[in-house]
Amino acid sequence: MYCGGFKNNGITTSAINLLHNLDYERYRVIVIDTEALHDDCKRNFKKLDPRVLRVTVVGGMLRTAEESKAEERLFTASHELYVEFGPEAFLEEEVKRLYQRELRRILGETKIDIAIDFDGYFKYWTLLLATSGANQKLIYQHNEMMQEYRKKLGVDYKHRVDLNVIFLLYNYFDKIVSVAEHTRDLNEAKLRHLVENSSEKMVYVHNSLDYEAVLKAADETLDVALDENSFYFMTMGRLSPEKNQRMLIEAFKEVVVRRNDAKLVLVGNGELKGELAEVIRELGLEEHVTLLGQVVNPFPLLKRCDVFILPSNHEGQPMVLLEALILRKAIVATDIPGSRSILEDGYGLLISNSKESLVEGILRALDEDRPTKEFDYVAYNQHAMEMFYEIIE
Repeated sequence: MYCGGFKNNGITTSAINLLHNLDYERYRVIVIDTEALHDDCKRNFKKLDPRVLRVTVVGGMLRTAEESKAEERLFTASHELYVEFGPEAFLEEEVKRLYQRELRRILGETKIDIAIDFDGYFKYWTLLLATSGANQKLIYQHNEMMQEYRKKLGVDYKHRVDLNVIFLLYNYFDKIVSVAEHTRDLNEAKLRHLVENSSEKMVYVHNSLDYEAVLKAADETLDVALDENSFYFMTMGRLSPEKNQRMLIEAFKEVVVRRNDAKLVLVGNGELKGELAEVIRELGLEEHVTLLGQVVNPFPLLKRCDVFILPSNHEGQPMVLLEALILRKAIVATDIPGSRSILEDGYGLLISNSKESLVEGILRALDEDRPTKEFDYVAYNQHAMEMFYEIIE
C-alpha cells in the first residue's frame, strides 16, 4: 500500500483506521513511503498498526536514457499516447521496466498479491503500483476527481499534472475505489470516457473507523480555553479552497449581528491560512472566530463544541463527519454528495451551498432546530470492513 504521505488529512486517517481494523491472520501488509517525511507526517506514520511492515524509500531511481525519454513522453504527451495506442497499450515498455526495477529496488523479490494506491494523487506511486505485476491492483478516489482536477491555488492547478497521467493509468488497475456511492457515481459519469469497463471497475467502499481511539482521545484534557457563556461551532480540515472556510467566515459575520454568543473555531493548516486570517481581521471577527491551526488531538475540543459545521464545496466521504457522529455531535453541512452520503438519513442538517443558507443553518443550530439521530458506528464499521474484504477477495 501507498497511503499518501501521511499528511494531516482524511486520507491519512482513513488509511490508519483501515490498517487498525484489518485481519492480520489473513494478510501481511507492507506500507511504502518516502523517507523524507515532515514531522507531522512522521508522527502519523508511527500511528500505523505495529503489525504493518513499514518500508521507506531512499535514494533515486536507476534508469537508462531510453527509459527517461519514454517517461518524459508519458508525462508530457500522455493523452496523445492514449489516443494512438489505446487504454491498455499507451504505457511504453521502457516505462514499465523503469518502475518495475524501482519496486524491486524497494522490496527486492517480495511477491505482492494485492497492490493498493490508497492515495491516488501522485503519479510516481501510481506508476509503481500499476506496473507491479500484483494479482490484484486497486486505486482509491477520495474525492470528486474532476473537481480536484480543476482545483487552483492562485494561478496554478494543484493536481492537474499528476492526474493527467493517473486518470489514464486507471486502466491498469482492477478496481477503482471511491469512498461513497454518490462519489463513485459522479466519478464514473465524469471519467467513463477514459476508463475501459468503467461501470464494472469503478466501485465504492466506505471508510472504516477506529471509534475506540476517537472516544479515548476525546476524554483527554482540553487545552483550549472556551467561554462557558458562548455557543461554539467547530470546523476541521485543510485550509484550502474546496473546504470553503472563507464563505463560512463571511456567513458568520451576519450570524454574530443577531447572536453575539456565537463563536467559531477552525482547526487545521493550509495555504489559505494568511488569507483567512486577513478576512477575520477585515470583518472585525477577532472576538468570534479563531484560527487554531493544526491540533495533535482535536477530539476533546470537538467533544466540547456544540455543533460541528462542514461548509465544503466537494468531498469524497468526509472522515470528520464520521468522527463527529461518533461523539454524538450535532452537524450542519453543505449538501454535497460526500456529506449527503453520511447525513441524508437524518444524522445532520444539510443545507444549500451558499452564504445565505449557511447563515440560516447556523441560526437554526443556535435555536436547536437540527437533526440529532444517533449513529451506530459499530455496525457501520463492520459493514465498511465487509465491503473492503469483498473488493479485494
